[in-house]
Amino acid sequence: MTVSRAKAATRIFAAGALFAFGGALLLVVAAFFATGRMTGFDPAILLWMRERTGDHGPLIAIARDVTMMGNNSTLWIMTAIGLGYLAIRQRWRLCAYLASTTAGGAIIISVLKAIVDRPGPMIVAHLVDVRTAASRAGTP
Repeated sequence: MTVSRAKAATRIFAAGALFAFGGALLLVVAAFFATGRMTGFDPAILLWMRERTGDHGPLIAIARDVTMMGNNSTLWIMTAIGLGYLAIRQRWRLCAYLASTTAGGAIIISVLKAIVDRPGPMIVAHLVDVRTAASRAGTP
């Protein structure tokens, strides 16, 4: 099955337009957070959760687990497992793709978080004390 040059060009243009739109949307949202215009969002969610569950309960347990799953150690362990599997299957291009996208994503996230540098809300006691770039203020 061959794709005509016109269809291929259309697909490339559409993908580029979607990528540009996503990047612009990311910049707009980042600007709202960086300028402090979105200050009521996090406290509202935290207060809603705490009013319904207190410091324990299934929702809080899920929040703790998600916080711990999102740390760098888990990311790199899962990436290493994926790379090991792909290496056993001798899928070298996919190995290179997985390694480069994981490393590139980690770099991009670190740079964006350093630029925005928005502390988490301090309106309730923290359930999990995490002090990494993924959760600067120690909030779940």
